[in-house]
Amino acid sequence: MSEDRESTIEPERDPRLRAALADAFGEQPRDVDWSALAHRARSAAR
Repeated sequence: MSEDRESTIEPERDPRLRAALADAFGEQPRDVDWSALAHRARSAAR
């Protein structure tokens, strides 16, 4: 995955992505630190 593509992942602006990430990581959508969760998702994808 390129750096440009990673920088376009903004779960705080996409409710569908937010729900999918929250479900995948077992978090409640209102209680999520989105920047940390996006970092975890990118790290797991490597």
